[in-house]
Amino acid sequence: VGALTKGARPFRECLSGVAEPGRVVLLIGPEGDFSESEYERVFEAGFEAVDLGELVLRTETAVFWMTSAVRFHFQV
Repeated sequence: VGALTKGARPFRECLSGVAEPGRVVLLIGPEGDFSESEYERVFEAGFEAVDLGELVLRTETAVFWMTSAVRFHFQV
């Protein structure tokens, strides 16, 4: 999950720890970030918080950013 919460790992670090995945599920929050209770449910579902860098992206932009990063990382 692309997150603004403290403790989020850099996205690159998270991807480097994954072998060729069969499937990648990305979760991108709403403008203004998730609420505390939403974060609890997200983490209970097994998602990991990742940091997308210094920029705070709009939801629409974060979708393309994360998808592009995953495709670039795993391309053959």
